[in-house]
Amino acid sequence: MDDVFKQKLEELRAKLPIDKFNLDEECRNQAVLYDEVGDLRTKTRDEFHQAENKLNFVKSDLYMKIRHDPAKYGIDKITEASLEAAINLQPEFIEAQEDLIDAGGLSDSFGNLLNAVEQRKSMLKELVSLFLVQYYHEKQDKDLVQSAQKMNEGTEEEITKLRNKRFEDNKVESVTE
Repeated sequence: MDDVFKQKLEELRAKLPIDKFNLDEECRNQAVLYDEVGDLRTKTRDEFHQAENKLNFVKSDLYMKIRHDPAKYGIDKITEASLEAAINLQPEFIEAQEDLIDAGGLSDSFGNLLNAVEQRKSMLKELVSLFLVQYYHEKQDKDLVQSAQKMNEGTEEEITKLRNKRFEDNKVESVTE
């Protein structure tokens, strides 16, 4: 199962970069990405808890076996320290410990990926805001260029009328604000 999770982790990491020229699709896919990563984060956390339970079970089982037959495990006198040392040396305990460490690392990786997806959401919001500012700025620039062209083409009387009209429009806007 670890290999499947690791492969999925890499696939999802590849989806993190944002195509700033395709913001509408990136925004639509953000919720799906967040859901997928959150679901996998939950599953890997469950795997971690299962590995933790397995380690506890193996440790308890070995504890009972060693207490029952200490000579089989090379213990002359049973003490808590000698029991703990014997448990830590058993291959099944070492394997269960390694499984727990792997599961914890994978769970942490998906937790970090979930944080990265949340950061991606913030970046998308900022990019959309920047896009909108740029869009309206360019529209305003076009309007100014058209006005300047009209002023260059017009007579003094037309220019005066255009200025008066703008003055009246601004006056109305400031009164309504």
